[in-house]
Amino acid sequence: MNYIMNRYSRMISSLLGVGMMALCLPGCSEKMDIPSEDNAVAVKITASLDGYESDVRTKVSDNLDSFTVGDKIRLMIISPFTSGHELGETWGSYYNTTIKTDANGNWYLDNGGSSTVGSYEAQKTTYIYSASYCPSTRYFVYNNFRYVRPSIFFHADQRKLEDYKTSDLIWAQAVRQTGAASVHMNFQHKMARLDITVDDSLLEEEFTAESVLTLENMPDIDGAEVVVGDYYAEESYASDTWNRFNYREMASCSYENNGKVIGIQVINDAKGRTTVYGMTGNPSPAGGKYNSEVFGKVPNTGTYAAYKDPSNSKHFMLLVPPCTLEEGHPAVFWLRDGERRYSVTLDQMTFVEGHNYSVNLKFIN
Repeated sequence: MNYIMNRYSRMISSLLGVGMMALCLPGCSEKMDIPSEDNAVAVKITASLDGYESDVRTKVSDNLDSFTVGDKIRLMIISPFTSGHELGETWGSYYNTTIKTDANGNWYLDNGGSSTVGSYEAQKTTYIYSASYCPSTRYFVYNNFRYVRPSIFFHADQRKLEDYKTSDLIWAQAVRQTGAASVHMNFQHKMARLDITVDDSLLEEEFTAESVLTLENMPDIDGAEVVVGDYYAEESYASDTWNRFNYREMASCSYENNGKVIGIQVINDAKGRTTVYGMTGNPSPAGGKYNSEVFGKVPNTGTYAAYKDPSNSKHFMLLVPPCTLEEGHPAVFWLRDGERRYSVTLDQMTFVEGHNYSVNLKFIN
């Protein structure tokens, strides 16, 4: 894949100059209905990454506007308007094709991913390409069977750079009316971000480099996967007889909720399936065949810890899920520095995906 950037984000320098990628979806010659290996053409996939929308430029160096070595992307290819399984679709009930970068900026199929190499997208039918950032793997046991699913984990404690970065959720979807020779994926951030500046100029003593900033009364989703709705998920190729806890159960939604955050993934032992619990402000139920009922609600009892800019101890960053807090129950910042404790109520009640909020915390004695 060649990666290019749009006007909202920096150049992804590590991914420039990449030609044909190891993730190859061989296509067909325009002159042949059924191509042969000799004239097959690999699909060229390019991508861009929108930056967080903001009125001010973020000062932190780790701006979450590029991919880095080892990043994984999970990919699902669906032909939703046909009755059978089409060549070029990914098999299985979940994102089962993962690709990741190496030190040279090349992308290749990750171990365990089902290769789409050798599958021709020759059919004259619509293909839907859905992809998202996927840094981790989730393991769980149901009915004495161990399930393995590529996943993303939200970290309530984002004080470590890795936990801050891997809490970010980026997602893209592209539509082609027939088998494609090239596909462009425009990734967007599905979390909200707080760009926080601490002002201690009115205090008798400045905060030290050991200070910790937390935010209370937020959705309690530590360790959970934030789910983006996919209207086409119901048509993903899956077999309920052998493959439970599948993608279509999790991402199913109505048309108007396609591409929106609909809640978090919850492994429901009682129902023997993946369900979605909505956060306050998320569309609930999300709609579609598998999420037409409310399975549960996420309480706003979570406490998040912010990442501190290593170059400026008074500048913090925090990723939060898109949600709307309940009236009368705002989030509260706490800054702890040794034995000192200070709190400030956050006026912001609604957090929109892909938006960067500039927050100035002024503390007084």
